[in-house]
Amino acid sequence: MISFFNVSVDDFELWREHGAAAGVKTWSESRVSGSGGHNNTPVNISTHVTTRNEFFLVDGGKEAAISLTGAVPLRDGQSASVVYVRRRGTTSGYPVLFRNHASNDERVYNGVIDVAGGNGCGMLILAVLVGGGLGYLLGGELLLFLGAIGLLTVVIMRNLKLRATNKQMIHDARALIGASS
Repeated sequence: MISFFNVSVDDFELWREHGAAAGVKTWSESRVSGSGGHNNTPVNISTHVTTRNEFFLVDGGKEAAISLTGAVPLRDGQSASVVYVRRRGTTSGYPVLFRNHASNDERVYNGVIDVAGGNGCGMLILAVLVGGGLGYLLGGELLLFLGAIGLLTVVIMRNLKLRATNKQMIHDARALIGASS
């Protein structure tokens, strides 16, 4: 089980899908949003474009359906691998690494340990509120400040550990692909 303070590579497992690409489809999705225009406020319009990819990796009669975001250079028939990560004891995961063996192109999906491990800015906000609240209840403004700083430090240290774990996971994913290609 993953604790808040101790995140380890051992809490996760990698698996690989490999084979010849078939049925490669790539498309873009656009999301347009706007705000303003009330009481003489400026109108702000933004667009977010996401590239999506779907294909199968076929290996000896076994087909794996793959769905990835971001630009993935791949054509039908090219050999490719995708490495996924998941927390031990779960059944679904997140892509860590894509490699097109024919062109040697690689895409790294950073931050997957943050997603799989449940990290987020909510923990940072919670740490500041809890630390500050306890400090205030126990003795006023100085302890409020020290409590908030103390818990903020814990969250920052955890985030550094998550980054190191993510970096190790990507290294292990590359080794898994390299050992099998």
